[in-house]
Amino acid sequence: MSASSVPDGLLETVRAIHWAANGADPAVVLAAFEGLSRVRNEPDATAAYHTMLNAIAHDHSGWLYDSAAPAAPILVNYVRDSEGWQRQASIDILIECLSWARNDQEFLDADGVRKSVKEAIAASVTEVRGELELLAADRNHTSIASAARELLEILSAAT
Repeated sequence: MSASSVPDGLLETVRAIHWAANGADPAVVLAAFEGLSRVRNEPDATAAYHTMLNAIAHDHSGWLYDSAAPAAPILVNYVRDSEGWQRQASIDILIECLSWARNDQEFLDADGVRKSVKEAIAASVTEVRGELELLAADRNHTSIASAARELLEILSAAT
């Protein structure tokens, strides 16, 4: 995935998720992922970060909506497949999601089963633990390295 592209199938994946069942407006979530896909610089990343958090959480209060759980695997794809500011924004969003997830918080999965939001987000982030460890050690991209270290610390505390 290039730094300003929409991964194949991403928008279809986003459209297929039942966001409303988990407290989010599907159109707002889709727009947030479209915005993340267009990130090219720091102001874009900042805007995408806030747009996404307003789609899957109440950004100013830190109140995470249940919809963060189905958003996490998509955000993990950005961590894995993007670079630069797109990757930075994705890691920063995942930091907030995992930090804000409450132990008793549940979401409705695709099969209609209630599951732990925190465990689902942690499982998604665990899929890219190796990539995060490499990013955390990268001395050429200190901002991403710092964010990767922070996400790894939060993951360790959550699991």
